[in-house]
Amino acid sequence: MDVLLRITRLLVVVAVLLSSTITALAQTPIGGVVNTYVAVTEVVPCDSLVRVGNQQTLKAGDRVLLVQMKGAKISSSNDPNFGTITDIASAGAFEFLTIKEVIDDSVIFTSAMVHAYDPSGIVQLVYVPVYASARIRSTLTAPQWNGTTGGIVAIEVTGDLYMDADIKVDGLGFRGGRLSEPYSRCDVSDYLLNWDSQLAGEKGEGIAALRVNYSVAGRGPLANGGGGGNGNNSGGAGGSNGGMGGGGGDANMYCRVNMSVGGVGGASLTPYITDQRVFLGGGGGGSHQNDKQGTSGSNGGGIVIIKAKTVHGNYHEISANGLDVTQLANMDAAGGGGAGGTVVLDVASVASPVQVFLRGGDGGSIEHLYNAHGPGGGGGGGILVTSRPLTNINVDLRGGSAGIHTIRSNEAYGDSRNADKGNDGAVITSFTWKVPVTYTLEIWGGGAVCQNISSVQMEATPGYATYRWSDGQTGRVITVDKPGTYSVVAVDSSGCQRTATGVTVWTNPTQFTLPSSLDFAAVPFESTKWMTLQFENTDDEEITIERFENSQNFRVISPSPTPITLAPGTSMPIVVEFYAIEDRTFNEKIRVFISTPCPDSQDISLHAVVSPIWATFRMPDTTAVIGDTSFAMPLYVYVTPDTTILENTQLRVNVTMDSRLFSPTGVTNGRIVGNMIDVITNTRTLTIEIDSINLYGLDNLVTSIKGSALLSTVTETPIYSADAEWLRVWQQPITDHEGGSLEVDQVCFQYGRAIKLIDMPTMKIAPNPASDMVQISTRLSAAGVYSVEVYDILGNRIHGESLTFAGSTSEDHAIVIDAASWAAGTYAVVYTTPLVAFTDRVTITR
Repeated sequence: MDVLLRITRLLVVVAVLLSSTITALAQTPIGGVVNTYVAVTEVVPCDSLVRVGNQQTLKAGDRVLLVQMKGAKISSSNDPNFGTITDIASAGAFEFLTIKEVIDDSVIFTSAMVHAYDPSGIVQLVYVPVYASARIRSTLTAPQWNGTTGGIVAIEVTGDLYMDADIKVDGLGFRGGRLSEPYSRCDVSDYLLNWDSQLAGEKGEGIAALRVNYSVAGRGPLANGGGGGNGNNSGGAGGSNGGMGGGGGDANMYCRVNMSVGGVGGASLTPYITDQRVFLGGGGGGSHQNDKQGTSGSNGGGIVIIKAKTVHGNYHEISANGLDVTQLANMDAAGGGGAGGTVVLDVASVASPVQVFLRGGDGGSIEHLYNAHGPGGGGGGGILVTSRPLTNINVDLRGGSAGIHTIRSNEAYGDSRNADKGNDGAVITSFTWKVPVTYTLEIWGGGAVCQNISSVQMEATPGYATYRWSDGQTGRVITVDKPGTYSVVAVDSSGCQRTATGVTVWTNPTQFTLPSSLDFAAVPFESTKWMTLQFENTDDEEITIERFENSQNFRVISPSPTPITLAPGTSMPIVVEFYAIEDRTFNEKIRVFISTPCPDSQDISLHAVVSPIWATFRMPDTTAVIGDTSFAMPLYVYVTPDTTILENTQLRVNVTMDSRLFSPTGVTNGRIVGNMIDVITNTRTLTIEIDSINLYGLDNLVTSIKGSALLSTVTETPIYSADAEWLRVWQQPITDHEGGSLEVDQVCFQYGRAIKLIDMPTMKIAPNPASDMVQISTRLSAAGVYSVEVYDILGNRIHGESLTFAGSTSEDHAIVIDAASWAAGTYAVVYTTPLVAFTDRVTITR
C-alpha cells in the first residue's frame, strides 16, 4: 500500500508539473519596460494621422496608445484664482488605436480618433504590446516622465494576465517643483512669480502650461501641480489628481505680518475622468529657502492602463504612488508631496487579489532646532478607473500627510504650521470607452422649383460644427429657389472638413402642349370666324389657366369664365373668334397665362387675311313699248375678283321703279316676295328672293323681271336694285349698286298700215268719302290684266284683286270692295291696266 501511495503521489506531482509547463509555454513572460514612446509633433484628425519624431520601431498592425499629457487652460491672474481650470481642453485625452500604415514620420490609423488632440499640449504615442496571455515575471515599469514622453505602462492581453511581480510607476508622473534660490523676504504674497526672482519655490508640474518664457513660481497651483512656497520659508503644496493636494506651511516665525503664504494645493481632476481621460499625478510645489537647507517638491505617480480578460493578482501590487519628500529641511521650508497617479483596469474580472496603491506623497518635514518654518503639504490620492465593479481589488487612495517639525526644541515641534494633508483619491467604476465617430456627410432634398417663386429645402447630415453651402448659406437646413447643383462643406468638432455634392434643384416648367400659332386664312369681310385649338395638360399636376390676354381683333370666347383647372392628362378646346372688320392682313397675338403648378405663359400667333368679294348689282337701260305684256328687264351682278366662286348662294334683292310705267307679273329666277307702292312718290319696290344661285367672277344674270309696259304721263323712269341681302353665302361680299332706266315708247305704225283705235281706260271712286263699301267705276278697253290694290298710310297692302279682259270693244266695269273692317282714314288705291296705271285716294269715315 505504501508503494502504491508513493506512486500515486508521484503521478500527481508529474501531472501538475506537466500542466504548469504547458500553461507556461502558452504565456508571454514580461517585465521591465515593454512600451516604447515617441513624441507627436502634428495631429491630422481628418486623415486619422499623426506625425512623430524619430522612431524606428512602429509598423502597420501595431497597437498604440495616443495620449495628451497637458493642455488645460487655467486662470493666470495674480490672485487667489490663479491655477483654476477654466477649460480642460484636450488634457488627459487618450485612446487605443491600431496602425494602418507608417510612411516616414506619418503614422496612419485604421479608425478615426475619438478625441481632438493639440500637440502644443504635449502628445505622445505609446507602443502597446498585445499578448494572448502574459505573465509578469519581473517588475513592470516605465521611464520617468521627462516633460515629453514616458510615465505610462500600457498593455493589452486578450486572455489572462498573471502577476508574479508588481507593476510600479511610483513617482514617474509630473515632476515636483524646485526649491527657490536663497533669498530673504517676508512680504511676498504673489500667486505667480518668475522662479529666477528667488522669491518663491517653483510650482509643481501639472496638466497646464503657461505660455511664458520663464520657470513659474509662486503659491498659486498649476492646475493639479502644487503651488510653491513664498518667502520667507513657507512650504510647498502637494500635487493633486483624484484628491486635492494639501497646502504648504506658513512662513517662518520672523514674518509675523504675512505668514500665510504657503503654496496652494492643486485641484481634483476626478470630474474629468469619465470623459475618457487619464492624468499623471501632479508634482509637489517647491519650498522657499534663504539658507540653502530647504527641499523641493516630489514627483507625482505615473499611469498604468491594463486591458485584459482576467487578471490573476496573486497578491501583487499595482503601484502609482506620489513620492514622499523624504529629505528633511533644516533652517528652511520643505516641499510638497506628489499626487498619486492613475490606474485604469479594463478587465472582465480579477481572479485573485491585487493591491492597488495610489497614495499621495507625504509633505516634507523640518528638523530645525528653533524658529519654526513651513512644512510641505501632502499630495492628493490618485484615481482608480475600472470598466465595471470588480472584486479582489484592495485599493489605497490615501492622501499624503503634511510635514511637521521633528525637533523637540523647536517651538513648533510636531506641528505642521497650517500645512495640510492631501485629500484621498477616487474610484470610478462607470468608465466606458468612446466609440470613434464615423462622420459621413450626405445631403438630400432639392427637386423642382418654380424659379424665383417657389423653393425647396436641402439638408445635410446633422452633427457637424459648421456648414457652408455652395450658395453661401451656413445652416444645416437651407431653402433655395434657384436651379443648379448644390454642395456643402461641413466641419466636424475635430476641425475635419468634408464635402458632399450632387443635390440638384431644377425649374419645373408647367408641362403642356399648345399650338404656337393659329391661321384663320381668308376671312370674308365683315364676318366672324371661329377656330379651335387644343390645350393639353401633359404635366403630372393640375394646371390652372388664370386668364387670356386678347388682342385687338382676336379674342378667346371659350373657356369662360377663367380661371379654369385641368387635371393631369386632360385637354381642353380653346375657341378663338375673329371679326373681319377691315380689308387687310391681320397678325396679332393672344397670350395664355398659367398660375399653377408654376406660373407660365405662352403666346399664340394669330393670322388672318380679309380679301373681300365685291358684288355690284346693275340693271341696264331698257326700252319697252306701251302695252307690251311680255316685256322683261334683266338684273345682273358683277362679281370681283374674277376667280370668285360663290356656290349655292341665297339672296334677296329690292328693285325700285316708277309704278306708273311698269306692272310686274313675275321673275325668270326666284320669286317676288314683296311688291310695295309708295303712292305719294309713285315708287314701286319689288322684293325678289333667289333660293339658290351660283355666282362666279365677272357678270352674272341673277333674274329678269317680267311684266307690262304702261301708258303714263311719264315716259321714262330710273330702275335699279336698291339693296341686297345675302341670306346664304360662303363669303359676304361688299355690295354696290348701279342703276339703269326704263323708257316706254308710244306705239309706232310703220309703212302706213291701218290701226285700231282703242279707248283709254278710266277709273272713278264714288262715293268718296265712303263708309262700309268702296266702289270703283272703270272702263275696260285694251285686252290684258286689270288689277286694284289698296294701301294704308304705312304702305301696307290691305286689299288686292285683278281680272283679265279679252274683249275687242270697250265696256264699263264696277269694282266693289268691303271696307267695313278698315279703320277711319285715308287709303291709296292703285289701278293698273294694260295701257296705264291710276293712283287715287279714298277716305273712310266712321
